[in-house]
Amino acid sequence: MRATLCAFFVVPALAFVVGCGSSASPSASGNASQPDTKGLKELETSDLKVGTGQLAEEGDRVYITYTGRLMDGTVFESNDKPEAMPFTFDLGLRDQVIEGWRLGIMGMKVGGVRKLRIPSRLAYGDMELGPIPANSDLEFEVRLDEIVKKGEERVFDQQDLVAGSGREAKKGDHVTVEYICTLANGKLVDSTYKKKQPVSFTLGVGQALKGVDAGMIGMKVGGKRRLRLPPETAFG
Repeated sequence: MRATLCAFFVVPALAFVVGCGSSASPSASGNASQPDTKGLKELETSDLKVGTGQLAEEGDRVYITYTGRLMDGTVFESNDKPEAMPFTFDLGLRDQVIEGWRLGIMGMKVGGVRKLRIPSRLAYGDMELGPIPANSDLEFEVRLDEIVKKGEERVFDQQDLVAGSGREAKKGDHVTVEYICTLANGKLVDSTYKKKQPVSFTLGVGQALKGVDAGMIGMKVGGKRRLRLPPETAFG
């Protein structure tokens, strides 16, 4: 079978317990203790869609798709695009993300979408950060894509993000794949999108990582699947 599928996989055992993101991402930075003199006074949250999956609790590793905007609507950062991976951090731990995220994502359920309106004192305070002026209130639309409960980091897991409509992949099929591989903290390991070159291999005969071989069985052409691989099914 020669058709393109898309897979994402992460390697939990190699994760570093730190936040990850670009200079304008929600990673913790700057002085957020400065008082507001205008604008928002408190964190405001509103659920645009209530999820039906697991509840996000303190200590969970969460995977977030987000778009960040200034209060005038200007988008300063987004990972809501096909070639991007969700932003990941350990919920409840300080200094991994801005305080507005730490407080605002707690209690979401997987699949949910929430709007966060964050006063500058819970964001980047008086620090100017790339396209974000100093003392800026910020608005984020966040979607909770996945939760890994503490202690489950080494458990194989798969989740279909897009169900394909073509032929189903079986052992022995020749498949062509686009993928992004990251550590569990979101740090990029490898990506066919970055190389602009998909890879092809025969499924189920040891030409790919053990977890990828197992995790892609049953995918349909056009589908997109996230795989979480413990080290024994990845690089050991």
